[in-house]
Amino acid sequence: MPFDYTSLPAIYRPPMNDEGKRIPGVKTVLLKAAPFERLPRGLRPRHGFHLQPPMFHYGWILPHGHIQRVGEKHGFLVLEYDPDASDSDDGLCELDEFEKTFPNYEDTLEKLAPMLQARGVSKCTLEAPVVRHDPPIAISLTTNYVAGNMTPPEEEVAIIQNFLEFDSPPKWYVNGSKCQWRYQTMKYVK
Repeated sequence: MPFDYTSLPAIYRPPMNDEGKRIPGVKTVLLKAAPFERLPRGLRPRHGFHLQPPMFHYGWILPHGHIQRVGEKHGFLVLEYDPDASDSDDGLCELDEFEKTFPNYEDTLEKLAPMLQARGVSKCTLEAPVVRHDPPIAISLTTNYVAGNMTPPEEEVAIIQNFLEFDSPPKWYVNGSKCQWRYQTMKYVK
């Protein structure tokens, strides 16, 4: 793949300085275009020290309460309790005990993994990253930093989609913090 990312549509390429050299930074058009059903080929990181694209996660957005509902149904939900949680800084809006619990995504996905493996999932490692979307939590099957622009096997995606009760196919979402072009060293990307 060329260093200058010419395989990308011009509006998605990394920002340029006044001398026409590519520089790190946010490409607003790229962020606004996401999520993608298919990740543009040029958004694959390159081996070595280069200007690398933003990180994208392939998966689904978690609507409020979705993981709680599905996790309780299948027995993989792990909750945490925060006794000091409050809706307001001034303490006027107190939460009841149930509202002070929230999902521990890491432990929940760890508990979910063997259930998916028993159903034939072996190529996907689920994560719950923050992404640039509202709501901001996703279930990620892979990233462009792990697999380039390759998606996991369709059979495994279908198993996960059905088990977790997602109505639509997965998409590529921009990572919440690694959302800009930046210079970094990458080891071999498949």
